[in-house]
Amino acid sequence: MNKEIILEETDRMPKKKSPALIICAIIIMIVSLIVCGYFYWSIENQVLPDLSEAAGNQFRDAKTAMSEEVYNGFYRASFDLAEERHHTKNSVSINIGSINEEANLEVLEVSDVEFIVMGEEDNDNNITAWLEVPGKGIFTVNMEIGEFLIDNERHNVTVRIPNPELTNFSVDYKNVKKILFKNDIFNDSISVGEDIARNEINEGYNKIKDKLKSDPDFYKSAEDSATAIITNLVLALNPDIPDLNVTIEFFD
Repeated sequence: MNKEIILEETDRMPKKKSPALIICAIIIMIVSLIVCGYFYWSIENQVLPDLSEAAGNQFRDAKTAMSEEVYNGFYRASFDLAEERHHTKNSVSINIGSINEEANLEVLEVSDVEFIVMGEEDNDNNITAWLEVPGKGIFTVNMEIGEFLIDNERHNVTVRIPNPELTNFSVDYKNVKKILFKNDIFNDSISVGEDIARNEINEGYNKIKDKLKSDPDFYKSAEDSATAIITNLVLALNPDIPDLNVTIEFFD
């Protein structure tokens, strides 16, 4: 009976493991650790950097897009505000008065002198006469046929007008000087002397007028004077617009 009891206890006792199995288990554990370590290293050195780079790119793109949107928003708001202020500031009405109703705006007065000499051989009365004939003329501009281009927003006025013309010319009779007058001893008629003087004055009139009308320097001076006069007139009519710009253009 005791034998049987001993056998039963013997069966319950654990059996000793083989050394070969222990070695195999250790090898498996080492291989597993190596595989796990390599997998972890791959994630750390490849997958995560790639994911980090992709995430960084997305972040930068989003940041750039947002910055542009914010900038555009501020730009539009600033532009609208400036535009509103600009229109409010430029809400003016440029006044030209009655300048465009002036048919003969005088812009330049000019003068010249001619010396007319008549010898005995030039007339049948053997009279010698030398006269100093002064003359003066006025260049004018016909503003009635001019054109005024008014830009109230930009504070600009463009005035297109015809070229100045010599419209008024006359002899300054008060200052006509007799330099020499010599009658023939056989002809002391006053009327003859007056006729000769009158002819000389007419000759002087024509010569001075032709000279003034043909000299380009007079026309250039007339244009410069017209530009200054009209510009000052427009500015004087609009003292509340200090930045008013006036442009003068001439046409034939």
